[in-house]
Amino acid sequence: MTRTKHDTHDRPHAWCPACRWERMSPDEQATYREERRRAARQAWQRRNPARAALRDALVASVTPGVCDRCGQRADTAAIIDYEQARIVGWRCRPCWRAARNTWRAEHAGAA
Repeated sequence: MTRTKHDTHDRPHAWCPACRWERMSPDEQATYREERRRAARQAWQRRNPARAALRDALVASVTPGVCDRCGQRADTAAIIDYEQARIVGWRCRPCWRAARNTWRAEHAGAA
């Protein structure tokens, strides 16, 4: 069977990630997202144990702030300067992703 783009399916396919996502209920999607976030966080903590301990200590002692870019209050993450061991700001997930992608694009040639 030839695999086609999701846009051109005439019916849902089990191998298509978009089709599987569309079949999930909003609750299942939220559960899936949270499981993936938890797994990613644990993988990062295993790879960076010293930074993870510092991050946990810094974040445990403060109340999350508003996003430095858009002002959103919900679901913000701390931006940490690990060299100086301090929180330098807060970002919501969309702004954090945008900043990460911009940084990666600027430093792509340096690696």
